[in-house]
Amino acid sequence: MQFKAQDENGNSQIVRVISVGDGVVADDRNHSLAGKTLFFDIDIVSVEADPGE
Repeated sequence: MQFKAQDENGNSQIVRVISVGDGVVADDRNHSLAGKTLFFDIDIVSVEADPGE
């Protein structure tokens, strides 16, 4: 189960419940992509010279 939590500053975060038992709830607040390998397909549109050179 997962839900959206909000802190006292109004920032929201998705929280995933890992386990529930004997009055204790374990949660995971890591981003869903944490620990995964990401691959990106990019196109270089332009290259500009460094103005300091």
